[in-house]
Amino acid sequence: MRCSLLGPIRAGASASEDPIRRRRWVCVAVLVALVPAVGACDDGPGPQNGIVLRVVSPNGPEGAALVEVVGRIDAATVTGPKSGWTLARTSADTTWVFVALRSPGELSFSLISSSGTPAARLLQVAGGGDHLRSLDGYELEMRQ
Repeated sequence: MRCSLLGPIRAGASASEDPIRRRRWVCVAVLVALVPAVGACDDGPGPQNGIVLRVVSPNGPEGAALVEVVGRIDAATVTGPKSGWTLARTSADTTWVFVALRSPGELSFSLISSSGTPAARLLQVAGGGDHLRSLDGYELEMRQ
């Protein structure tokens, strides 16, 4: 068995043949795409809505989540008892927000929107050990 930066490789399997490695590469690609977009732009003053999103997990403490938000997002920050990071990437009226906690806990973050209440959906969740989870049983709770 060989090892690589992204974990062990089955004998004779390439990254494109191994579904676990392929999933890891997708996560790495998403992170690399989101890293340059750490900040958000502001086109000037306007009405702003503070919205809190919380990932309701059937598995307990989580480590990270990727959320798709439709609507203009001016800022995103981690809220709750755990500290962490948010990265955002915007294209047209859609923003992808990546939230990562320093240690596993409740994934909760706030969004500032100048275009009303956005629509959001959960795309991916990783547990505290950086293992991707199935989205079965997960909910994304939104409150203002």
